[in-house]
Amino acid sequence: MPAISIFRLLHVSSLWVYRAVTWSILACAFASALIILVVRFWVLPHMGEYREPIARQLSEATRQRVTIGNLDGHWSGLNLQLSLGDVVVYDHTNQPALRLQKVESTLSWWSLVLGEPRFDSIELFHPELNVRRDTHGVFSVAGIELNESADGGGVSDWLLRQNEISIRNASITWNDELRAAPELALTQVDFRLENDGSHHRFGLRAEPPAALATPLDVRGDFTGKTVTALAQWNGQVFTQLDYTDIAAWRAWVPFPVSFPHGKGAVRAWLTLNNGELAQITADVHLAQVTTRLGLDLPELDLAELKGRVGWKLLDDGYESLSTNRVAEAAGVSVGSLYQYFPNKEALLHGVMMQWGETAMTRVLALRETMAASNLVEGIKAVVRETVELNRENAKLHRVLLEQVPKVGALDGLEQMNRRFEELLAAWLE
Repeated sequence: MPAISIFRLLHVSSLWVYRAVTWSILACAFASALIILVVRFWVLPHMGEYREPIARQLSEATRQRVTIGNLDGHWSGLNLQLSLGDVVVYDHTNQPALRLQKVESTLSWWSLVLGEPRFDSIELFHPELNVRRDTHGVFSVAGIELNESADGGGVSDWLLRQNEISIRNASITWNDELRAAPELALTQVDFRLENDGSHHRFGLRAEPPAALATPLDVRGDFTGKTVTALAQWNGQVFTQLDYTDIAAWRAWVPFPVSFPHGKGAVRAWLTLNNGELAQITADVHLAQVTTRLGLDLPELDLAELKGRVGWKLLDDGYESLSTNRVAEAAGVSVGSLYQYFPNKEALLHGVMMQWGETAMTRVLALRETMAASNLVEGIKAVVRETVELNRENAKLHRVLLEQVPKVGALDGLEQMNRRFEELLAAWLE
């Protein structure tokens, strides 16, 4: 083919591409302008008529029945803002589970492409939320269970697909039936969640009861795709309390060591790998501290405890464990560690005894439940608590079972078994 023909062909092809792109841009601009005009002069004046269709779309996206009492909309720049009132979310028994008096939202243009309601922002005002963990370990918010069989990831995953969610001045009550703990109330709760695909960041500030602590500050950064696969999530949580009574939190928080007394400031970083707690680092400044590092160790009474402590789950097992590595991971000197644990066998023995004390404390917390139950229900409660203890840190539990005979801790294990048998005997009488 002559060179002149090639140049002519290239000229015609580039001209055709230019015209195609130009007309495509004009068509998109015309379609966008048409949509804006339709929404401005037809949809907004008749917004009330779209209340039921929008509620139906939300119900399909969240897999929960949703009703909307009133609906209003207006433009903010090129974004359509919706104001929803008297929003009710129903549970799977078709009973009202959550009522929201006011919801402000900015609709995303991606809703037209994806075929489901997507929002650039959702803002909730003054909600009252009840968060609960039942005796089977299943979490629920406002009566809506957040497990795979009940929720199927519906509400939870839909929320993770929205760009930003804010909650203003909420009241939250936490009921942990698994630990048989009293109700914990948090007030003046402000919460913000930002989602970018599988990357999620959140911040929370709340007022716990004055006897427990000053305002609580929690921030988190996670990666994960769905709540139905929490075992694949990774990230870090930061929490800060300028003043707190450590011992007062024992009903809700399983501490790795006994803290009968201690007040002061705490900052902590928690790292999660594949849904499991992998590392804890904490800066503490506590006064009037009473603690016990193991069942076979005496209590320590300290006027002040200040510094950094840490805990880390090692990937390569017990055999490669050394006191030097433990001291490095915990951020303390080897000499300080030697004062309490001269070798790794003593360290493992202390961990085992502390784990046993935690387990016994959890079981003892069931005494009232057992006393008020028949034999079958009482046994079920003990079994559920035992399974939950093992599930919370299965790797640690496995190492303890494998290594207890090797470090001469069988006497301590027998002591815990006797205490457990005495508890059951007293209940059966």
